[in-house]
Amino acid sequence: MIITSAQNNGIKRLRGFYKDKKLRQEYGVFIAEGVNLVKDIPENFEIKELYIKESKKDVLTFLCRKFSIEPYIVKDSIFDSVSDTVTPSGVIAVVGKRNVQNFVNGEIVLVLDGISDSGNLGTIIRTAAARGIKSVICADCTDAYSPKAVRAAMGGTFRTEIIETTIENAVKLVSDYKIVGLDMSGISIYGYKKDGKVALVVGSEAHGISDTIRKVADCFVSVPMSNGVESLNAAVCAGIAMYLI
Repeated sequence: MIITSAQNNGIKRLRGFYKDKKLRQEYGVFIAEGVNLVKDIPENFEIKELYIKESKKDVLTFLCRKFSIEPYIVKDSIFDSVSDTVTPSGVIAVVGKRNVQNFVNGEIVLVLDGISDSGNLGTIIRTAAARGIKSVICADCTDAYSPKAVRAAMGGTFRTEIIETTIENAVKLVSDYKIVGLDMSGISIYGYKKDGKVALVVGSEAHGISDTIRKVADCFVSVPMSNGVESLNAAVCAGIAMYLI
């Protein structure tokens, strides 16, 4: 099907998926945009719809074959108006969310405590997937399935279990883990010795770790800094900690 009108119902719905978290939740989907991201979507995810930019249709037909789906071919100007990237690469997939169980597993679980920036959240998920962490709990965070977060995760969204919940429920989920919080007042992470299963907690960019976690944490660790630098980006700090613990 070739779409030449911005008033097409599919285009209207696609715009809604970009902008409206509630609509994405209602349909149980999220947006994956970009050739590199879409081509690496694993087989256990369902591609609900595939939109391809008209000028890119000849070079992107391999995606249609891979996912056995008939794409919507979209006029270039309409495609560009929907995309939220500066230079769209020509493909947008509407992906069905997996049903995630309300439990965690693995020697290390990552708890994100109020992360509010989509770019930071996606970057942390990407690093967690690379580190081999199986469960990432997003407690009172920004939407882990927003287009920006998914794009920043660079495929990590597909490779780790993401549980979106409250901080109170997050504490229950890691009740048999040792809770280790990242905090500037903690001991140097280089002096920390892992003993058993660990739930590593990364606090929000503005406020750090919540009072809820402070009350139950077993210990706090910090990343040493020099030259008068007072803090690190949350995603950078989380990445360092995930690999050192």
